[in-house]
Amino acid sequence: MIKAFKNIVEQVAKPQWCSQKDILTAISDVDDALHNDLKSIKKYDCIFETGTQNDLVDLLRMWHIADNSPSLSALCITACDEFGVNSPDLRQTVMMAGILGDVTNDNPYHNNLHFKKVLLQSIRMIAVHNAIYEGTEKTLNEYDITTLIIAACIHDLGHDGRGNTLKGVYEESRLERQSFSYAESYLRACGMDKSQLNALKVMLLTTDVTPLGDLTNSKNQMCAAYRFHFTGDRRLHPSLNLSTELKPMEKDAKLTLLACMLHEADIATSAGINYTVTQFETSLYHNEIGVRSSKPSHIIDFLDDVCQRTFLTAAGRKLFGTNLERIITLAEQNVNNGNEVFPALEHTNFYLGYSGDRPEKNVAIN
Repeated sequence: MIKAFKNIVEQVAKPQWCSQKDILTAISDVDDALHNDLKSIKKYDCIFETGTQNDLVDLLRMWHIADNSPSLSALCITACDEFGVNSPDLRQTVMMAGILGDVTNDNPYHNNLHFKKVLLQSIRMIAVHNAIYEGTEKTLNEYDITTLIIAACIHDLGHDGRGNTLKGVYEESRLERQSFSYAESYLRACGMDKSQLNALKVMLLTTDVTPLGDLTNSKNQMCAAYRFHFTGDRRLHPSLNLSTELKPMEKDAKLTLLACMLHEADIATSAGINYTVTQFETSLYHNEIGVRSSKPSHIIDFLDDVCQRTFLTAAGRKLFGTNLERIITLAEQNVNNGNEVFPALEHTNFYLGYSGDRPEKNVAIN
């Protein structure tokens, strides 16, 4: 089944961020491991929010340390089956996005495992959102679900490990535009329609959190649009002043919701699980950008500048809200107690199998 995508890849123009051989290799690797990957995913109760918080942390630890995470494509298939996505065109486009995200990217942070973590959190958020709004018009249909899954798979496609400022020159949404550009022709070849492509581009642009702290950056515009549609801000401000490319969110509440869910899935593993995971993710990111040491104050900066210390969506609040409050408390406590540098990755509590503030039983990794 997966190998059928070879024809699509061979028909599309030469990739912009890798070789055609790299994509064909990803297809072959996915196909070889697919049966075992699909079988292993069925053991992960925490993916569809039936497991515990410890189950989720153990799963993330196993993905990192044992290096045996399933392919992004296998996670996509499982999600489509779980959420009842039956449209052949939608499933094909989701699979193409998964394959693109499975092309090897070995950055310290923005790598294939990051894509899987964002997809994992997106899947969990979809399940919780639809449980909260079951039987109402607010539930996500298969078109909405696949748009979010696709966005999660390709939101950092071809990431080069650098930010949107190169040699002191800021280029607005450089990485986000690049990811969309890299994926667009393949998704179009699979039948993705213009409306869904336009929505996807808006969603990717809203994951741009730079310049940090700027109220006009794309992410903050999206948050303003979310509040406009869902928290009563419309009564205070009858219109929004969004940039031209983000303007569709002014009249499209569902698009705004999906964009906010993507952003929250992007930050959830770093900000909404537990303090040990946040420490580990912070150190991973700093390795990528060349910061030699990570401290609790860096976590506070991240939670202030990127997360604004909150999750806006109902699913985000339910899954991550309490965890975020605890992470903030522990980080502030550690800053006040000396702001000591975190240990090397292999010596972090997450890697060794301990929680943030009390020891837990070491986790055996097979």
